[in-house]
Amino acid sequence: MTREDIISFLEKFHKPEELDPLHKWVGTYNIKREIVRQFFSWFYDPNTERIRRKRPPIMENIPSFKRKEISIYKPTDLWTQTDDLLFLTYCPPKNVMVQIRTKNGSVPPTNTLSKEKIG
Repeated sequence: MTREDIISFLEKFHKPEELDPLHKWVGTYNIKREIVRQFFSWFYDPNTERIRRKRPPIMENIPSFKRKEISIYKPTDLWTQTDDLLFLTYCPPKNVMVQIRTKNGSVPPTNTLSKEKIG
C-alpha cells in the first residue's frame, strides 16, 4: 500500500458543494483519516505505547480539513415555543427543570444532564 492509495481512498469521501452544501463530508474524511493514521502508527511501531508512537512516513502531509460552517444547525432545527409547551406538558418534573434551565441559556444541556439523573 502506498501513500497514493491512502489519498485515493480518502478522496472518495470528498463531495461537491452541490451535493453537500453543509460540508458533512469533511467530518467523515477526517474520521477516516484518523483511523488510517492510527492503524499505520500501530503497524509501523506495534511495541510502543499508542501515545508515544510517531506519525508514520506514509501519513506525512495528508491534510485534515476544517468545515466552513461554524455550526451545522439551522434556526429551524431549534425548538419552537410550541415544541417547548408540548414537551413541558408531558415530561416528568425533573425534565421540566432541565428544559427550562437549558432554554434559558444559564446552563449548557451537557452540564445539566451530567449532574442530574433524569428519570
